[in-house]
Amino acid sequence: MSADELNNKRNSLIYLVTRFSSRVGAVVLVGMMLLMAGDVFLRFIFNKPVPGAFELIEIMMGAVVSLSIAYCGLRRGHVSVELITDKLPDRIRAPVDLVHHLVCIVFFATIAYKGSQQAIVIKENETVSTLLEVPIYPFVWLLVFGAMLLALVYFRQMIDHYFFKRGSK
Repeated sequence: MSADELNNKRNSLIYLVTRFSSRVGAVVLVGMMLLMAGDVFLRFIFNKPVPGAFELIEIMMGAVVSLSIAYCGLRRGHVSVELITDKLPDRIRAPVDLVHHLVCIVFFATIAYKGSQQAIVIKENETVSTLLEVPIYPFVWLLVFGAMLLALVYFRQMIDHYFFKRGSK
């Protein structure tokens, strides 16, 4: 990533929200690790595990992924088929990359849309976790947030590359 491209991204709202979201996800990850370590410690030393630790870890993992996935996309850290596309001529690679961006935007926007519908249903049904009875809908909204943010990241990358000729792909 060039210094100019990074500077443009640093000044964008999408970059700031994505970076903040990722940092919140990192804090949740640290909390999850501490909970897991505490659960293992208490289980083996005192034979008293943390009640509901497994359930909380499941919920926290969903939050970590939802909060961090857009930052991975911003840093172009997702798996791609560069083995094939790097060997293509530029005149063919550009449309392939455009299709890739469009598919990703539609895919993650659809996840966000369907997820929001599901979150509303889950809230109306008052669905909670099994053991601790934690409401599930806020975590579905986190998924919606993460998917929409990733769709916006792909949209920004597409606009930057195809209309302003910034960025590599």
